[in-house]
Amino acid sequence: MFNFEYLDAELKDKLENPEKHYPDEVCQELCQFIEILRKDGQVRDPDYFRGNISGISGKTFYLQYISDFHRKFIKIIDIEIKTVELLRTQFSIQDTWDDSDVIEVIPQCDPPPKIIKALKLILNGIVDSYELGYELGHRGKERRYISRHGQYTRQALEVLKLVECRKEGRKLVPELTARGERIAKTDDEQLQHKLLTVAMLNYRPVWNIINATTESGKDEFDDSTIQRIAFPEEFRTANTCDRRTSTLKTWIKWISSTSGIPIRLPGGYIQLTLFSQNPSDIQE
Repeated sequence: MFNFEYLDAELKDKLENPEKHYPDEVCQELCQFIEILRKDGQVRDPDYFRGNISGISGKTFYLQYISDFHRKFIKIIDIEIKTVELLRTQFSIQDTWDDSDVIEVIPQCDPPPKIIKALKLILNGIVDSYELGYELGHRGKERRYISRHGQYTRQALEVLKLVECRKEGRKLVPELTARGERIAKTDDEQLQHKLLTVAMLNYRPVWNIINATTESGKDEFDDSTIQRIAFPEEFRTANTCDRRTSTLKTWIKWISSTSGIPIRLPGGYIQLTLFSQNPSDIQE
């Protein structure tokens, strides 16, 4: 049997108490490989060009270590969580978009807490654009300005597939989808956040930006990255581009701060703990 050494105390705590730091998927897979290492001393041959460092590439993590067969010790050097793979499994991300020529509608909308409020308003029968905008706190000298904000919100709910709109005369009337209704009916704030996060991650511009700015990506999360990924070049000089960019930026920062999904900011990551220990909570 082999004993373990660690590069530092933080890494030691992560490997010896994975349930404190990682979701169930990581813990289950990690424990299997740790047992193999403890018994056999290695999983694959070391890379002699990298100082005899060996690597284990699992579905949810990448682990680096050095085996010392003479001393019967293994030194753990680093562990990196494969965030994108976790997101795909935890949040049922489709990630199979093949319609690359489709130009996505990018809304200009309120922050996520007001999206949740809007769903509750619709559940209670407030579906008129003016009333929706007014109840969400928007004011203006003319009625049309308030109505416009209600329309922006409805558009955001549509692209997130939280409402579907039917036509009544000249008006579009929003109706809640199954996920939208679950968000609107529950008073459990964490469940609301989980369900809204799932909806946002399944919206292609959000997913593509997060994919590019987590550990596996190479981009920093800023306006230029958002616009390059989400907007066709000819749209980047449009008058509303900055406002639509701000919407995506606000949404993704909210996702990261409430769920712990890491994004690469200039100067470092936002990193908490991935929620959804019970995937059934967010399945329909």
